[in-house]
Amino acid sequence: MRPGPPDRLLTSRVRDTIDHRDQLMADVNATSKRLSANIERVIIGKRQEIMLVLAAFFSEGHILLEDVPGVAKTMLARALASSVGATFKRVQCTPDLLPTDITGCSIFNQKTTEFEFRHGPIFAQIVVADEINRATPRTQAALLETMGEQGLGRRHDVRFDAAVPRHRDPEPRGP
Repeated sequence: MRPGPPDRLLTSRVRDTIDHRDQLMADVNATSKRLSANIERVIIGKRQEIMLVLAAFFSEGHILLEDVPGVAKTMLARALASSVGATFKRVQCTPDLLPTDITGCSIFNQKTTEFEFRHGPIFAQIVVADEINRATPRTQAALLETMGEQGLGRRHDVRFDAAVPRHRDPEPRGP
């Protein structure tokens, strides 16, 4: 027995889906070119890094930038935030940094006799955690857990609309 003619409705839907996908890819391509050109006005000579950051941005991923100090890692994140209209925060990780310094905490307001939550820098859309290897394991865990789960417990959702560049200085290599 021979199969009948293809279902014209199904073929039409597949063609519409392919056309929609092609248009979507063209839009993403045009947007990434505009963003790249805007960021390259500030960051010169880092085209590959910019493209990788944009790839992470479009895929809602996180980034670990590992390089020597002073090569515009924070400026790259700030330029991306400015280009897309996102909020930006930078956290300098030190051995005395506490998890609540990143996530925020509830503070008792004596006037209203209620606790109010003070948001930490992790609530920004683009966050640079500089030198995360210097922070304590508890603080690193709080940062990474919040990034992985995109929230703090049940009451505070963290929306990462953009990438979260993190920086770790390379370990010193002998004398």
